[in-house]
Amino acid sequence: MSMFRTLRRKLRPVIGPAVGVCLIAYFTYHAIQGDHGIFARDALQGEVAQAKATLESLTAQRTEMEKRAALIDPKQVDTDMLDERARAMLNVARPDDVVIFFPKTTPAPAPAQ
Repeated sequence: MSMFRTLRRKLRPVIGPAVGVCLIAYFTYHAIQGDHGIFARDALQGEVAQAKATLESLTAQRTEMEKRAALIDPKQVDTDMLDERARAMLNVARPDDVVIFFPKTTPAPAPAQ
């Protein structure tokens, strides 16, 4: 019994700081590795940058489509655009037209090293 008391008496001043160190280590680990930690923030910033690039690309496509749609406006029809769309939809061309076919998708060029 005396050994238990001595051990308890010697450990009592150490328990508080040990618990404090454990808490500090726990919160530091989660501040770096956790769901809202530094590494997660860096990953989210990369995703945000990628989403912004996609948004810019889609905004440019939408602007181009809006310009083309404005040319087919029923109130003010652009005759060249009407002719182009009619030929594309009917799949016809005049005998003196030069037709150039473009591939639907082009493969991305390989990076030179």
